Amino acid sequence: MMFERLMERKRFIISLGIYFVLLCYSYYYYFYVYQDYTYQVGYALNLNYLKLVEAIIFTFLLGLIYFYYDINKSIYLSFSFILYNLLFVPLSVFYWMSDNARAYFYMVVISFIILHVIFLIYKINIRKERIYSSNALYLYLLVATFIVFAIINILAYVKYGNSLYYLFNLEKVYDIRFKSRDILPGYLKYILQWSALVVIPASIAYFAKIRRYYLIVIPLIVQALIFTINGSKFYLFSLIINLFVFLIYSEKLMYYMLPALNLFITSVLLLKNNFIMSVGIRRAFFVPQSLSFVYYDFFTKHPKLYLSSSILKRFIKNIYKIDSPFIIGRYVYHEPQMSANVNYIANAYSHIGFVGIIIFTILLALVLLGFEYFSENNRNRKYIVLISFSSFLALVNSSLLTTLKTHGLLIALFMSILFLKSFRE
Repeated sequence: MMFERLMERKRFIISLGIYFVLLCYSYYYYFYVYQDYTYQVGYALNLNYLKLVEAIIFTFLLGLIYFYYDINKSIYLSFSFILYNLLFVPLSVFYWMSDNARAYFYMVVISFIILHVIFLIYKINIRKERIYSSNALYLYLLVATFIVFAIINILAYVKYGNSLYYLFNLEKVYDIRFKSRDILPGYLKYILQWSALVVIPASIAYFAKIRRYYLIVIPLIVQALIFTINGSKFYLFSLIINLFVFLIYSEKLMYYMLPALNLFITSVLLLKNNFIMSVGIRRAFFVPQSLSFVYYDFFTKHPKLYLSSSILKRFIKNIYKIDSPFIIGRYVYHEPQMSANVNYIANAYSHIGFVGIIIFTILLALVLLGFEYFSENNRNRKYIVLISFSSFLALVNSSLLTTLKTHGLLIALFMSILFLKSFRE
């Protein structure tokens, strides 16, 4: 057992090194070879080798916690591991290859250090053994939630849905995306988000738990119908990634996520398909990082929002009169309709600066501790990954407050508790 663990950690270090190199090559190849400078604006090639050393050092130092602790046994570490792979490592590559702001890079480093330190404090001081017993009331609430959301989703499709044709022509979904922004009521937008990112994955988890696998087709159909209402490709891709992460977590293979990412990047590079490379390299790894530094640069030079576009907007005046994604779209990219969404760290900086990054990182850590506390030592822990991962994944391209509310991370925590308390262990 000890030997297997050592081999697993060894593969992790090797895979991390390969991942870093592949991202470096992907950045150079896509933006400066394959695309022939089409996307060069915002993706400069200014190699700074001192920053390369910094990027390598902090990539491996922040990865040590995943080397020491078994991420297969922790929801907290599994989720922070996702952020580390999809946010920090690509940002480190972008940082040194485009010679970007050192101050912001270190802010991100500090954010991840805070996440790690809070986890270590929890492990040292707060960990307790818990035994769960089933309660019919929780199970009834869980099933009732599925039914209510399914009815609302079907009614929404009847009134606002479009042809399933868009499922097979993803490049044309923008035809319905902009239209849906104007016609969908505000409350329905929230319900659709919660359904696609939390309730549908939770229903899949429920059918898998009771071993009625054939019934999983029902939430999958509902998910497809929801997609045709607003054309959000994130609904489809996040569910696919969600199922993949659930499977590898269930089989205690979280350390194989890096080899899987390496295989994915290699396959995308070999295919040389314009759409696949655009989504699989540019959009997945480097657009979020480019926007992060754009946010930092803009809000370093211009007034910050100070939560004036959040729940405190009634008390704080928003001098821009629009949210930060549209501020960047209008004043940086000169596209008033563009919503330049960014990860929770850069968004926190746009509101309160470096202090905001600290505050929102602590808040995120507390939410992750909620998942950790209720799922620790519970055999159904793997289903919590399936229930909550899609909403959690939004942090790579969205603010923390938006993820908690709009993308349903708080609802995911609630659904996770219902699920854990619905089955006897």
